Amino acid sequence: VVRLSEKHRKNIQNVQQLYIPLPDGNQIPLSEVASVEFIDGPMQISRENTFRRTYVGVNVRNRDVESVINDVQKIINEKGNIPPGYYIQYGGEFENLMRAKERLALVVPVALLLIFVLLYFALGSVSQSLMIYFAIPLASIGGVYFLALRGMPFSISAGVGFIVLFGVAILNGLVLVNRLNALKAEGVTDIKKRIMTATQERLRPILLTATAAIMGFTPMAFSSSAGAEVQRPLATVVIGGLISATLLTLVVLPVLYYFIEKRRSNKKGLSSSVAGVAVILASFTVQNVWAQTDNVIATPEEAFAVALKNNGEILAAEKEVEKAVLQKKASFNPGKTDVDIEYGQYNSFYNDLSLTVSQPFEFPTTYIRQKQLAEEQIKLKEYDLKTRKALLKRAVYDAWNNYSMLLAQYELLEELDSAYKNFEKTAQVRYKVQDASYLEKVSAETKSKAISNKYLNLSAEINIAKAKLKQLLNDTTDYTFQPTQFSVLNSEEEFTEQAIENHPAIQQMKQQISIALQEKKLAKSKLLPDFSVGFFSLTMQGNSLQNGDIAGTSDRFNGFVAKVSVPLFYGSYKNQIKKMSISQAQSEIKYEYAKNQLYLQFEQLLQNYFIKKNNLNFYQNTVLKQAEEIRKTAVSAYNSQAIGYIELIQLLEQSYQIKQEYLQALQAYNNS
Repeated sequence: VVRLSEKHRKNIQNVQQLYIPLPDGNQIPLSEVASVEFIDGPMQISRENTFRRTYVGVNVRNRDVESVINDVQKIINEKGNIPPGYYIQYGGEFENLMRAKERLALVVPVALLLIFVLLYFALGSVSQSLMIYFAIPLASIGGVYFLALRGMPFSISAGVGFIVLFGVAILNGLVLVNRLNALKAEGVTDIKKRIMTATQERLRPILLTATAAIMGFTPMAFSSSAGAEVQRPLATVVIGGLISATLLTLVVLPVLYYFIEKRRSNKKGLSSSVAGVAVILASFTVQNVWAQTDNVIATPEEAFAVALKNNGEILAAEKEVEKAVLQKKASFNPGKTDVDIEYGQYNSFYNDLSLTVSQPFEFPTTYIRQKQLAEEQIKLKEYDLKTRKALLKRAVYDAWNNYSMLLAQYELLEELDSAYKNFEKTAQVRYKVQDASYLEKVSAETKSKAISNKYLNLSAEINIAKAKLKQLLNDTTDYTFQPTQFSVLNSEEEFTEQAIENHPAIQQMKQQISIALQEKKLAKSKLLPDFSVGFFSLTMQGNSLQNGDIAGTSDRFNGFVAKVSVPLFYGSYKNQIKKMSISQAQSEIKYEYAKNQLYLQFEQLLQNYFIKKNNLNFYQNTVLKQAEEIRKTAVSAYNSQAIGYIELIQLLEQSYQIKQEYLQALQAYNNS
């Protein structure tokens, strides 16, 4: 680029008269080798890296930018004739699109990984996390299908739509699996019943979630205003994906859950059940890790679910329910059929044959009462099963609470041990430089060694608590108990009088009244007459037939027999009815007494609960914070020699004692 001074560029002749040097050293005017004249040129010449550059702007409507650029490139490659040294670059929205695609290639895998990690944190099970994670491919199928159905290519907005879709699909699966786990923790052992109950209860929330999202994105899917080319792919992906993802949640996910839980119940190992999902989502090499992960129990609900499957009393009570159900099926029990055969000369000198078949029945009301009694006995066995489950749940939760408290005490002891070791090191250094007495050094060493003895005792208590938990679980699997944190157990039960009425033990006593009433009705039905119906067929040789012939061995005489049995001596029946009336009154007395006793016990426990709650609030809101402040201030003051070792020991012991009392208060509250 050459620019002349202003006095040498007055007119075009100044340019024509510019001299150009030749190789031999001579010079000639520019006009001899070039034509210099005025012509119309571009208004502005832009440059980049010394190369001239021009821009061509295109406004895209009703299409995505990438497909437009692809068409432009195709046309230029087919019909364009670009001179050497010229090249075309595509910038603007297309350049931003390419950069966004590169970022999206990183963001989507990271988002999927984070979703899986959060699922694992929520469920604590790799197999269930993978089961819910399976919603992603089927949700993607719906999104891709709807994009193809509307003739839309994949774009950045569609990619964002897939990320949104994955979150909603995973959420629906998590809602269903959480309910399945809750039913399992509540003691629903039948997998099919668990699945049917959970799907019925979560059908409306899942459909509402999907429907609300679909209705919300529908206007965007058919938008024609500015920005519609961005909105339509996003909404199309979400709508299509939610349809297929909802189908997965309500149909495929329960099937996968049944498959995995069935394999677990048969104790064939988790690896084979997880493999069915892992074939699609991952390799087989991680199966052993998954199996080990599922041997970890992190919550009391998980511990109770394991104990529920293996407890001998629970299993025996379930068998009692099965026996009661079979007893109901046997409530219709007519007597044995009588078959009477006579052969001989009972009618004449000829030997005749007589066959009689009869069936006795009690009055139909008796069978109805027996069935009603069996139904009440089934309810009694079910209430007994609920009572045993409640007792087992209480035992497991108490054992878990004790184990968690001991682990928290161990952590607290480690904190105190660290403080005393620092105290010991500081005292030894001071003693060497003669800044502390020998007594201070010995005291520090003694306190540090005393912690070791506490470690041994506490470790033994932890092992005992762990053995208690394993005893309650009654499982040969080597489970690892890893409580997340020793904290307040939240109870959803309301302390009302209705809670007493619904208590399994009270319901069991109340059911005894219903059984006594049904037994009384059954005893009354025994007063009603019994009856018997039958059929006979016999020969009567030598007698005349209707046509005048003599009857032979092939001629048979048939008829029906009906019999009614009436209890004339019904004194024993009356006494039995009176006995059942007394049993009913006795059951009512026991029920009222047990109800009153439970109510009084409930009042005592409620007052005890409020005492424990107030005590816990006192430590949480006031003293616990001060204990930590005491520890920090004491260590800082001792290091700066503001206090002596005696004050340090006293303050550390005081802080430790307060935290120890807090843990005991927390345990007492949870047990209440």
